[in-house]
Amino acid sequence: MPDPDAVPETAEKPSGAAAPALDPATASLSRALNTAFALLKALMAGAALLFLLSCMRTVDKTDVGIVRRFGRILTDADGQVRLFKSDRPYFIWPEPLEQLEVVRVGIDNLYLDNDFWTAPPPAGIVMPPNSPPADRGALSPAADGYCLTGDMNIVHTRWRIEFSVDEEHPEDYFDGGAAGLAGQTHEQRHQDRLRILSLAARGSVFRVFAGLPADVLLGEDRWEPERIAEMVRSELEKAMEDDRPGREGRWRGGLRVRGLYLTALHPPQRVYGIFEQVRNAGQEASRMVAVWSADARKRVSEADAKAKETVAFARTHQGRVLANAQAEVDRVRSFMDEFRGDPRGLEVAVQQYRLDRLKDVLGRARLMRVPKAPAGAANMLRIRSADMARNKDDRP
Repeated sequence: MPDPDAVPETAEKPSGAAAPALDPATASLSRALNTAFALLKALMAGAALLFLLSCMRTVDKTDVGIVRRFGRILTDADGQVRLFKSDRPYFIWPEPLEQLEVVRVGIDNLYLDNDFWTAPPPAGIVMPPNSPPADRGALSPAADGYCLTGDMNIVHTRWRIEFSVDEEHPEDYFDGGAAGLAGQTHEQRHQDRLRILSLAARGSVFRVFAGLPADVLLGEDRWEPERIAEMVRSELEKAMEDDRPGREGRWRGGLRVRGLYLTALHPPQRVYGIFEQVRNAGQEASRMVAVWSADARKRVSEADAKAKETVAFARTHQGRVLANAQAEVDRVRSFMDEFRGDPRGLEVAVQQYRLDRLKDVLGRARLMRVPKAPAGAANMLRIRSADMARNKDDRP
């Protein structure tokens, strides 16, 4: 029983009194709680840091991205779509708040190998890559592809198209609502964009080939494949331009054509040999024309050189003749001036001059071999001295 004489303990402790010491169990529990709280704060800080790091996203050099916030494409203060590139990391809230969509903007290839070609062979039969179209006897519109030319002929072609996503407006690639492709996955969207490009390319090929005759495509004077491909590319770019108001300079589906190449052009296999014969004949004719032209140019060059040589010789001879004639004129004038009023002296001087000239000619003739006169030729006057020459000149 409690002592009735004991002084009851009050709840209040005297001011300034020291706190009672905790027992070891309580102190150990307090330390454990403090440690656990510190670890909890560290874990929370680490989780917050990991969350922030998980929101940092980067984009590859060949990619470009856009961000959707609650399904809407994120834009800046000017209303322009924010493009996320490889220049720095970006902070993006996790889904479903924000969603990063990335697309490759490098160049890809689309091959139209069977759209304008005969149907591929049955399974198990491998054809060479550059083999001509198969001869099936008759084309089947449901299975075989072909192009109609402007003169109602048939040709088979293969094409390679280089394209890329428009890096200036990649949002058009993701804008499925504009093309009726909303709610599709990335792979479905990519396949549908390729389908849009393929249909536009097919229509461009049909329009260009419908205005070209077969001779331009396969004849002797056929155009270069680069020229034909450039015409088709021009038509394809017109078809891919987005003609909606306010979208000038933008491309349907966000795809931009970078190049277009004609990789194969063949007539139907049944008439392939005929076209080859015509082409070979044209090439042979061109070769012969080239040979004849080269020979004609050579002959003209030789004739021109000979004519120039003859003209040069004639001019030289003309100069000598004129010089000799002028010398004769000057000599006669000097005689006339010297023997003015003395006709007999003038005659003697002229005769002496003629004799001197004759001696000079005969002296040069001795250095030359005189050809033997043919049998039956008339007797020739052989001058052996100046007297004979004088007598010859004095004969009536």
